[in-house]
This record gives sequence, structure tokens and C-alpha cells, in this order.
Amino acid sequence: MTSAKQTDVVRVAVIGGGPFAALAARAWGDVPGVELVRMADVTRFRELVEQANIDGVELLVDPAAHRELIELAFARGKYVAVHKPLAPDLDSARAIVAAEQKAGTKAVVFDPLLFHPFVPRAMAQLNDGQIGEVQMIRLKSHAGGQGGGGPALDPSRLSRPDHPLLLEWPFDKAALIEHFMGPVVEVFCYGAPHTRMVSYKFQGESRYGVHEVVYSPDLLVQSEAAPTDDSVEITGTDGILWLHNLTATMVEAPKLMLKRKDVVTIWDDRIEYDHSHVQAAMRAHFAEVIRGRAKPLHTLEQAERALSVNLASEQAMREASAKKVF
Repeated sequence: MTSAKQTDVVRVAVIGGGPFAALAARAWGDVPGVELVRMADVTRFRELVEQANIDGVELLVDPAAHRELIELAFARGKYVAVHKPLAPDLDSARAIVAAEQKAGTKAVVFDPLLFHPFVPRAMAQLNDGQIGEVQMIRLKSHAGGQGGGGPALDPSRLSRPDHPLLLEWPFDKAALIEHFMGPVVEVFCYGAPHTRMVSYKFQGESRYGVHEVVYSPDLLVQSEAAPTDDSVEITGTDGILWLHNLTATMVEAPKLMLKRKDVVTIWDDRIEYDHSHVQAAMRAHFAEVIRGRAKPLHTLEQAERALSVNLASEQAMREASAKKVF
């Protein structure tokens, strides 16, 4: 049984430091009806979750710390906002999911592209049958070493041969892929330092996909946030749907474009969107979950699934063999 917040004013605390904390503080300031009570590092977490005037916590910490902090927050009756990836391993992710099932509160997983205003627009076109039966998705995640107004990636970490590149937050797109295409059942992956190419087989007949991941150290990517960008192409029996410049301006192109048979439709880029809009939208949604007015858009179970897909892909690369996803 979930206990909802009984008053409109939601009080939250942010746990963690660094440049992401400053971004979070600005985003919370854009959400009406929310009071940011405290920002603190992990050493103050136990003290904070004991405070009755805090309804929810946002965690900006290493994924290896998620399990302990989320379990403690649930035990103290707090709602939790956690950033992807959910955990570094499946055992920890499953323990987090189990803790929520016993709690009277909920968690929301922050995955910015799921809150991007053009993603539901694109999904509406798919649900309306505008491209016919969906056959294929192609997603490209491209990070540069220059540009951007947010936290940069660490090139020394990305260069390590054993580093799980798909668990880096700009490249962790399994939830978005399953959002559009449904459950992944099998993966294969080629890779090297700075790159991954993942092939997906989805549940159902003749449904496949590819995710290209590239880090280009000398590339300039114009972005309000980290210097990364994503583009999506979804092909069906009757047409193609494109999403461009989802997180940056890589090329001059409409954010959303549809070709159905011989007719092309373009959604104008002047529709309001910026990085701060998405960051505020995620947190406004979390506040509505605390109030009991919304269900989590991205759940712990879905984040566990995404982790399972990414870990299977990394394993497929290391072992040079296809891997099932359960």
C-alpha cells in the first residue's frame, strides 16, 4: 500500500555533490510547489532520512551506493529519485526492486530522454500506425570531448578496455529502446575503447535494432548539458520516423520528422524545448508521484530490465557471442 503526500507542498533533499548537484538545485527551483530543504553529501544521508519534514530524496551518487541508500530511504518512509544506471550489477538492482515492493513509498528513475517532449510525440505516431508495422530501430549516441555546458565525460575511464561503456549515463539507452520497441530478447555487441555497436532482437516477429555508441575526443558538440547527442530512426512497413538533436545540436535538422508512404511531415523545432525544461519535468513528475497524483514514468523494474540488457550486451562483446536477455 502506497502512502501519498497529503499536502501540496513537497519537501525534498538532494544527496551528492559535484556539477550534477548544481544542475539539480536549479531544476528544483523551476518546479512549483516544491521546497528544496537540504543539499548534502552521503555522510549526512542517515541524518536526513530521519527528518519528518522531508518527503523525498534525490540521489546523485555512484550507482554502487544506490542499494544501501535506497533501502534505508524506503525503511524511513521516503520517496526516492535515482539516476540511471540503477546499480552496477543485477543482484543489487533486484534487491532494490524487492525493497520497494515491501515499502509504502515509491521510486522514480530519472532517464532524461523518457521525459523529452518529442519522445511521447514520436510514440503517439507509432501507436497510431503512422509507419505501419514497426520493423527496426537505429539509435546513435555520440559524445564529444569538447563543448557542452554540463559535466564532461572522463576520457581516461572511457579508454579502459574493461570499462562497461554502456553503463555510462550518456550511453545507457536500453530503457529508451525498449520504450519504443518492447522487450529485448537477445543481444550481440562489437566494441573497443570509445565505441560499441549493439544489435538487438526484440520480442515478436521480425523486430530488430542497432545502437551505435561513439566517443570522439576532439569533436565539438553544442549542448546546454554534457557534450552528447542522440538520434533515432524507426522504420516500419509504411514509413520512417526520425528524431534528431535530442540532447544537443549536432546538425541542422528537425527534431521530429515522419515519412509515411510518399508524404513527409515535420514538427517545427520552434516548439519550446531545452535541457532545463526536461530536468524540471523529471522533478515535477517525482513531486506528483509523492502527492499520489501520478505513477512513476520510469520504474525500478524497468531500470532493472535496462541494466540487464546493457550487462548482457557488454558480456556479448567480451565473449563474442549472442546473449539472451531474461
